[in-house]
Amino acid sequence: QQTITATFNVDVKTSAWYQLNYYGSSWQSGEYFKVWQNNKLAGIVNHDSSRDDTNSNYHRVYLQEGSHALQVSITRVGMDYLGLGWLDLREIKSDS
Repeated sequence: QQTITATFNVDVKTSAWYQLNYYGSSWQSGEYFKVWQNNKLAGIVNHDSSRDDTNSNYHRVYLQEGSHALQVSITRVGMDYLGLGWLDLREIKSDS
């Protein structure tokens, strides 16, 4: 197993659920990466090559308000090709 981690400093304006879209590719399906906020698991993103996750509504994470370290960790088993071009987080607004 090989784990790759990237850390970003983010300023979250509102504690809320956020829709997460991404551009990525892999030979494998299933768990693709985990999102952590200050070393606390915020969400797990699964990859399905038949689905376009650049504009889907399948993935969401809960983020706490404030300045935080946001980590993305990818663990792959065996031989794999993977790429992760970008992430997009948008607050999910309630209809109430």
